[in-house]
Amino acid sequence: MKRILGFLILTLILLAQNCDRENEPAHEGHDHGGHDHGGHSHGPVRRTGAGMAVLMASRERGIMLSPRALETIGAEFRPSAGLRAREAVYRIPDQAIVEHLGETELFIRRGNWILPVAARRVRGGAQSTLVKNDDEIAIEGAALLRLAYIEAFGASGTGHGH
Repeated sequence: MKRILGFLILTLILLAQNCDRENEPAHEGHDHGGHDHGGHSHGPVRRTGAGMAVLMASRERGIMLSPRALETIGAEFRPSAGLRAREAVYRIPDQAIVEHLGETELFIRRGNWILPVAARRVRGGAQSTLVKNDDEIAIEGAALLRLAYIEAFGASGTGHGH
């Protein structure tokens, strides 16, 4: 229940931020083929920045989330060194492992950046050669971190389709 509530709250935050009209260009000056858009634009959607859940996004480095977004998600990180069972194998709870469309991932925090890394489920945890000694592994909130990550790069699209 806590996960579902967190998911809904994060979704509402992300949707509310995408509805920010102050930075959108004017909507006049072109033909809409006789249909009305209710005063909204179909220009680029701002997905990152100050005052938003995702402060910055980079395919190489990951995403940087606001403190409020991290709290809403319920993200909890632990140093990878303290979770290591043996070389490249980490003792982590099942909810820390994200599986989607045949891919298995862990979410790590490297400095202020959060990014997914490929992993493989093994007995008692997960294995990944991409986790570094200074990284922290998300042990709570990993599924919502994935949602924030894919949304930062436009997973839900940019509005109406025309």
